Amino acid sequence: KKSLSEEDEEYVQANLDWVTEPALWLNNWEHLGTAEAHGESVLISISADRFKKVVSQANPVLIRVVQIYARRFLAWINDLPLNELSDVFQKELVEAKIRSFVPENVFMRSSSNELH
Repeated sequence: KKSLSEEDEEYVQANLDWVTEPALWLNNWEHLGTAEAHGESVLISISADRFKKVVSQANPVLIRVVQIYARRFLAWINDLPLNELSDVFQKELVEAKIRSFVPENVFMRSSSNELH
């Protein structure tokens, strides 16, 4: 079992993986390390405050979908053991889990109570 103080290297593959999503959903997320590029890179930065403001002004159905996603994402993060927390999300490891956070009927009119 590794301690939180041990340094682990994780690699982010372009167009597949992403970093620091918890910072969008948590006001007090503490990054778990540093990131550096080992070659030419593109960084896309999303301001959590601006993201929240834009979403809050969106269509009510979109607002509800984002709320459901965020709640499910946070429940997942909160259930992870401390030694599995990371700023890096590797698509091949988490894609199915992440996709499960989006309500299945999100693009269809439905009587689902979850979207209403």
